[in-house]
Amino acid sequence: MQEQLSRRKKVIATRKSQVSALSGLVKCGQCGAGLYIQRKSNNKNVIRNCWKKDPFGNKCSNKGIAESKLIDAILDEIKKYRDELAKIIEKGKGQDKQRNALQKEIASLEKELKGIKAKFERMFEFLEEGIYSKEEYLSRKEKLTNRQKDIESEINILQKQLKKQDAIQDKDKVKLLDMVLNNFDKIVEEEDKNKLFKSIISYVELTRVSNDDEGEITVNFL
Repeated sequence: MQEQLSRRKKVIATRKSQVSALSGLVKCGQCGAGLYIQRKSNNKNVIRNCWKKDPFGNKCSNKGIAESKLIDAILDEIKKYRDELAKIIEKGKGQDKQRNALQKEIASLEKELKGIKAKFERMFEFLEEGIYSKEEYLSRKEKLTNRQKDIESEINILQKQLKKQDAIQDKDKVKLLDMVLNNFDKIVEEEDKNKLFKSIISYVELTRVSNDDEGEITVNFL
């Protein structure tokens, strides 16, 4: 009996040590715990039901799913994400001039802002030296302060516009997504599939409230 238990423990340990396509990537969509993957006797993997318990001992009710179904859903999400990025990039073609114009305008405003800060210092010196009266100093200070606020507001708006432009430039991500989609089915080793997924995915959240439920996933891309 002891020998059988020992043999069983070794088998379980061996299975847990095997890397699957989704090892280290799947989290519970309800409580955030990492979900275990089990190799069945038919040599197919399943995502186990969530194991985590709350401080009162209540076990999370999130259900597992066949790994193959989850992989198909993930590949669909990758294709959607790839197509969305491609549309953004296509829309952004020919906008380099606009991006350059934004950069020049921001640089010009930042230069003016730097000049205003220098004026504040000189004005205070003029006040101390008696060149400016207190009234004149306060009047000039108010005008410069208002202009400073306007410039800072303009810079903030332009930087947001520039950030949108920068997002359009990321073509490398589309190439990487294409590489994953084109090569995933050609790869035989589970460990290599896992590395491929981890090159673009941070983690996947699985939410499945019952065994009759198809489940919902959220893919968090890198």
